[in-house]
Amino acid sequence: MISQMLPVSQVKAANFTVEIISPATPGEVAASSMSFTAPAYDLAVHELRRDYSEDFQIRLTYLVNSSVVKSCDDAIANVDGMLAQYYYSRTTVSNLTVLAFPGCAKEGVSVARIAAGLNHLVMLGSYADIVFRDRELYPNVIQASAVMARPIISSISSFLAEYSWRTVYFVADTVGVSGFFAIVGSSTVASHLRAGKCTVYLDLVDSSLVAANPFVSLLNKIRKVARIVNFWGHALSLRKFMVYLFLDVYEYPTWLYGNATWQNFDKDDEDAFSAYQALFVISPTPTVTAHHAISTRERILQELVRRAKHDYGYSYLKNETPTPTVLSNYATLKILGEVLRPLLRDNSTSGSIDTAVLVRNIIDHTFNTTAGTFSFDSAGERIIPFDVKQLNTTTGGFDTVLRQNPKNLLRFLTVRQVIWRGGEPPLDEPICGFSGQIGPCADKGTDVALIAGVTVFGLGVIITAIIYYVLRDLARGIGRDVLFSSFDITSDLMMRRDSGRSLTMHNMIPRKSAIGFMLY
Repeated sequence: MISQMLPVSQVKAANFTVEIISPATPGEVAASSMSFTAPAYDLAVHELRRDYSEDFQIRLTYLVNSSVVKSCDDAIANVDGMLAQYYYSRTTVSNLTVLAFPGCAKEGVSVARIAAGLNHLVMLGSYADIVFRDRELYPNVIQASAVMARPIISSISSFLAEYSWRTVYFVADTVGVSGFFAIVGSSTVASHLRAGKCTVYLDLVDSSLVAANPFVSLLNKIRKVARIVNFWGHALSLRKFMVYLFLDVYEYPTWLYGNATWQNFDKDDEDAFSAYQALFVISPTPTVTAHHAISTRERILQELVRRAKHDYGYSYLKNETPTPTVLSNYATLKILGEVLRPLLRDNSTSGSIDTAVLVRNIIDHTFNTTAGTFSFDSAGERIIPFDVKQLNTTTGGFDTVLRQNPKNLLRFLTVRQVIWRGGEPPLDEPICGFSGQIGPCADKGTDVALIAGVTVFGLGVIITAIIYYVLRDLARGIGRDVLFSSFDITSDLMMRRDSGRSLTMHNMIPRKSAIGFMLY
């Protein structure tokens, strides 16, 4: 257990005390591990003491047992006991207790259950779970993660529904750490799409087989049954496959996933530039836009890098950036301070604040923090709209063409006209069918029909690539009537095996683990 209560110079001594309790996973076993998220909590608490010293005193306690907890599985098995042991043995009880949980798989559910019984606020910065939308069971949970299943799936489903695409071919590249994501994610999502009455195919490939390029025979199979390919795997494989529509779960490039640039300074740049003119990049709508705000966030990121090395012995690689998930944990405590001040200055509080009051002042509200803008819905879940972007051939960057409506995530708002290579979106199924022998092509030769019915991959493919971070228990259904009742997002897939650093592909070029929809 690590407790922090550093002295703070203040004009007036605040009588109201707040304790932040944070169950932590030591090391770098997951994206939410202490080496990544603790610097964010530390910095936030430092700023809260600086900015709110006249309103409250704050204490930060990490619950850590490095001899027992060495993995997410260990954290899940021990978090209940660790929390209970500390909670009932502490000698000082603050006016307000808040559980700030970065997240490690289903550990968050255990924490939330305990907090509900104790009537404490729970602020989740990394982990998210659909069960927390049940406000009867989890009335005190606020989910601020940068990665949420509902927004990701709504962006995918609404984009597919926009053009009536319902036949999907899943391709999962089994190589490397991204292969773990690919196998689990593709099979899970495919099963749910089938339940939603979509026609779904699934193939596993090994992109490391250079001598026998698996993509050649695979493309021949795909052309016979689908025009939309959902590709799951490492972005290096994705680039070999020349995928064209990319959904990035993060709003800015990070060391963990890289970016969607066509330029890799290799022999494929020219082909990639040509292919990416049909590329759509789907990424979260920027939460920080003004120049000074972006500069402020950059300073925060630099400070987090410094604290990670100085305080926790973790050194980011050159040009590595703490992820938006790290910033989300930082923002949760900043939001807490913003909500607390007016409540404490209201004389009716009488030195105590009910958790329900705190929750009411967070849900259905928007907060402009130095880490970005955070909006929450009525269930305490962060609202994350997405943008759809196309390549600007003059600048080489991507311009927004569609923006998800934050009030209705199943709809996109038009920012500017979408440009299609063929002048219009491809059909879900070719006019002559995948066989090339139905409809107007019924009496024509097979070769002519195939040319008429399918856009050849080398001439231009439209691909939808989606970074798969942590999806599980997705909705049964797709389109405007997509069901969100079974969505879940879990950090089971956030584990970085050997910190991801022993894998050659990961180390050579930090790129994205990706899932892609390829439209022929």
